[in-house]
Amino acid sequence: MDRIFGNGSESHRTATWEPEPTRRGTFSILSICLVTLSLCVWTAVHLNIPSSEERSQDQPRGDSSEKWSWKSFRWTAQTLRKAGWMILGILAPELVLFTALQQFGDATALRDLPLDASEPRTDADLESSPDGGNRADRKPKCALVHGYFAAMGGFEFVTGDDYDVFPRKASGEKRTGLTVTPAGLRYLVNKTPVEIPKLRRSEIEDKSKGSALAKTLVCLQAFWFCTQCITRFTQNLTISLLELNTFGHALCALLMYCLWWYKPLDIGEPVQITVGKETADYAAAMGVASKLDYRYSEFDCFPGERHSELGRAYFGFGVETDNSNEIWIQGRGKKLKRDGISRILRLNKAKRMTNLILFVYIDANYELQIRIWKEGIMIEPQTQLVGSGTQRKYFQLDSVAPVTDDSLSFIELADRDTRRWELALLAFSKLSGQTDFSRYDFREVKDSLTDRRRNSPRFDGVRGSWPLYLVLSIIGSIYGGLHCLAWNAPFATDLERLLWRLSSVTVSSIGALILLVYTWELAPPIWKDLEDSINIAVINWIFHNMERMVDGILNPPWNHWINDIGGLSLLLGFLSLRVLYDVFIAGFILLYCLARVYLVVECFINLAHLPDSAYVLPKWSQYVPHIS
Repeated sequence: MDRIFGNGSESHRTATWEPEPTRRGTFSILSICLVTLSLCVWTAVHLNIPSSEERSQDQPRGDSSEKWSWKSFRWTAQTLRKAGWMILGILAPELVLFTALQQFGDATALRDLPLDASEPRTDADLESSPDGGNRADRKPKCALVHGYFAAMGGFEFVTGDDYDVFPRKASGEKRTGLTVTPAGLRYLVNKTPVEIPKLRRSEIEDKSKGSALAKTLVCLQAFWFCTQCITRFTQNLTISLLELNTFGHALCALLMYCLWWYKPLDIGEPVQITVGKETADYAAAMGVASKLDYRYSEFDCFPGERHSELGRAYFGFGVETDNSNEIWIQGRGKKLKRDGISRILRLNKAKRMTNLILFVYIDANYELQIRIWKEGIMIEPQTQLVGSGTQRKYFQLDSVAPVTDDSLSFIELADRDTRRWELALLAFSKLSGQTDFSRYDFREVKDSLTDRRRNSPRFDGVRGSWPLYLVLSIIGSIYGGLHCLAWNAPFATDLERLLWRLSSVTVSSIGALILLVYTWELAPPIWKDLEDSINIAVINWIFHNMERMVDGILNPPWNHWINDIGGLSLLLGFLSLRVLYDVFIAGFILLYCLARVYLVVECFINLAHLPDSAYVLPKWSQYVPHIS
């Protein structure tokens, strides 16, 4: 038993210091890289709050005191989502970094909203302060942690049975809660009397599952790894491909932590705003102006959307002061000039109203037949009509007839739908002081609610977000260029070296592709319109000038033939160019994904073929505390 501490005769009489080993093994390289990679990918990702439906499904079932076992473990939607982001972080960490940069911008933009319960300063207080005249010197009304909490879905509208004001899901299920977007939060604070709950910073941090100590430890590990890689480079020691790849992830993780340092981690429940008597009309207005399950919102069929090309057809329900009612279908635009499209379906003598209460939009492409009725109001015997016609991004009716087949597809004008639009128009009437909504600008309330604040990076708002696209292209090129440093690295076969070079160049060129797509969207080809199809106005302009030129040279009927041939050739040319563009983008994306996968796989294959200098350690690295 005494032998385990050694013999007294074997001890050194003089004090000694045994240096650390100067070499490492393959397992040391593999373990340090995997530990650093896991910490950088898993802990650095800060997801937004899940939706109300996901939270209700993720609640534990049965007796909570039941002993835990692997059988009782369930993969929640948030866990699966984080696993997916971990895979994305391994294959494309620059996209995660780009997402963090976008969310940092969203959180910073919300700091001017009064969300901090410990900040008593109002606009009146600011005006009376010594620096009140200089808005640039004013103190933000909330901390960055408040901005992150609001931007990640920290506020949610919830409804009850008394105020069912949100549109139904595509499946027909009732929505009990919708997340307030940053645009919606700004709308509520600046335009409505709705009270937004204020939180202290300590309350938000208490909801967060992260801590400054845990983040600091991960940052120290990433910093140590980056430093030892740079040291190996300066001392001409071989760096394995796996270390090179992990080095890129560690750099991205450090930048992500700088951006996400104040973002709460893994918050499970938002702050709820109950829809009641004082808030129902504003919640309804925000609901009908949000896309939710579809590409377009109910407002996109509103005739007052002068700035939108989607308001070509609408289906409306009007209400008179004498309680008489009518339902009508009306079409607008060249595409709808067909017999019967503009027919008004009158169920009594009510005249058509400009205040439209209900519009229906369907996002699908199929033959459509619609059954129309309003339960509880229509007292005429003929309370059910059917209109049949074709539909694409809006619907049109070609004919109207009484219902004869109960198996037809239908849209039901339920009382909750008309009530929702009554409340929505009431809210806009309060805010604008007018009843003619054809002149009202609804853009300020668009997309103010959503089922869940998505974590994926956004690529909308091209004209106003060019700095983000520029940063994304630079980050992508730098990360790909990092792999190009191993251009002449030792590989087991020439084929592996060739594939590594091709993959590195492909990944590096993603920046050029991003700038190409951005330029394409900023200055789109002449065929592009809101529906991403041929822009008829531009083609008509070209045809008009072509006709004038041909008419001055040729006489009828040759001029008409030449015009037809020229127009058809022009149209085919536009279509061919569009197809080539789409094929090029799709092909490059596929090649890019294959290149990213190969770079990761080759990093592990290369571990078995490292030169001897790869196992030599820098003199100082083992004396710095780290996780291995």
